[in-house]
Amino acid sequence: MLETIAQPSARIIGVVGDVRIHGPEYDVRPEFYYLYGQADAKRAGPMRIVLRPRMAAMLSSERLRQIAQGLGPTVLVGSVQFSTEDVDQVTVTPRHRTLLLSLLGALGLVLTLVGIFSMTAYTVARRTQEIGIRMAFGARASDVVRAMVRDAAWPAFVGLSMGLLGALYETRILASFLFETTPHDPATFAAVAALMSAAALVAAWVPARRAAQVDPVIALRAE
Repeated sequence: MLETIAQPSARIIGVVGDVRIHGPEYDVRPEFYYLYGQADAKRAGPMRIVLRPRMAAMLSSERLRQIAQGLGPTVLVGSVQFSTEDVDQVTVTPRHRTLLLSLLGALGLVLTLVGIFSMTAYTVARRTQEIGIRMAFGARASDVVRAMVRDAAWPAFVGLSMGLLGALYETRILASFLFETTPHDPATFAAVAALMSAAALVAAWVPARRAAQVDPVIALRAE
């Protein structure tokens, strides 16, 4: 049973899902629906009628307006619009905001990947002389490359762990911009972590493999 100040108790005959009538960025508020004929004078007001025509010819806004005005001389039709237009009006601001945040996030991700690749490749390239010494003492090229990649993977793992912890904390700010998506989306975190890990490993593997293929004497003379 439902009872309010404006009207006596009413019987609840069904429960429907949540409706974000004001837009996806607004929280769901408690609402109840009742027949228009049962509304009192204070609650009576403009109505929004949703139609699903069976015939394509009835999809014209002018045709729908004529049908509505034919119900009686007291019927006033404010505006007629398709559901897609109504949804676009409600979601235009969140959509633009999401696009801007996505572009900024993609730019930040690209810059991060470039930075990780450049710094890792530079660090490994500076160890060319060390690679030559290992090769001169009989180390195999595959072992040298594996050691370089392993040494580069450790700082990348530490940096990635710190970045993920910081992201888990900062994503609370984005919670109000998301709809039916949690800020701690596992797929997003896994994809970003995989990209950064791949960038660090490839950046270490390429110069290490190149240096391991050089003659040890030439590698020893490298500055």
